[in-house]
Amino acid sequence: MTRERVRPSARGDRLFAPLAADYAAARPSYPAPVFELLRTRVENRPRGAGEAAPLVVDVAAGTGIATVGLLDSGLRVAAVEPATGMLVEAVRSLAVRPGWAGGVAARAEALPLADASVAAVVVAQAFHWLDPRHALDEFARVIEAGGVLLLLWNVTEPDAFTLDVRRLVGRHNPGRKRPVTPRMREIPASLRNHPAFAVEPTVTVEHRRALALDDYVRYARSWSYVGGALEPAALDAFESDLRGVLERHAREGRVVERFETAAHFARRL
Repeated sequence: MTRERVRPSARGDRLFAPLAADYAAARPSYPAPVFELLRTRVENRPRGAGEAAPLVVDVAAGTGIATVGLLDSGLRVAAVEPATGMLVEAVRSLAVRPGWAGGVAARAEALPLADASVAAVVVAQAFHWLDPRHALDEFARVIEAGGVLLLLWNVTEPDAFTLDVRRLVGRHNPGRKRPVTPRMREIPASLRNHPAFAVEPTVTVEHRRALALDDYVRYARSWSYVGGALEPAALDAFESDLRGVLERHAREGRVVERFETAAHFARRL
């Protein structure tokens, strides 16, 4: 039997490739405890005598924001990312890091990896862009028995500041849909129902960051429904209005954004 290969929509690739520099500069990182939990699971899985250091693959890695956290936790990590511009940013910053195993341009639904060849797959802030059935089938194929799948999202906690930003986005892009919403705190049904994985209870970790106003503007520009959707003149108008919002909420030249990171772990059966 031949395994079915699909080419999913390239919409996410087209949106994010031009945003790589802003994405790398301004997107939030993830809390270290999540990656420590992954490392513990990877190290505790069944291993053969003399087995090489386990490989973790960051799928849809973007510019390598989650990859950095994985490397910092002491794991050996490779990155898979379909948008070449994003992958170039990742390789440029990660090539000299201990544990870096390289990057390849490929889609989650058609991974260039051998069967049962990796200890873990991580998808950070990207699973909602994938074809879930075909992506999970690929993850099940490449993760060894007893290995780990981790899906995680940074979910913005609403407050007066973030609600003002959302209202502003709604005025400038009324048809937009926010791809990351509080529903990401729930285990995706496609994962919960997949026969190859045993899903664990969701882990949540709160964290925050303070951004200078220029950095927040770059962050907003990296959003698919802003920099990836607005024409140049409309983007300029949005950024002008955004600066007004930022100045109202800033304290000592910075705004604070609060997140809850939702981490969904699953064991390959």
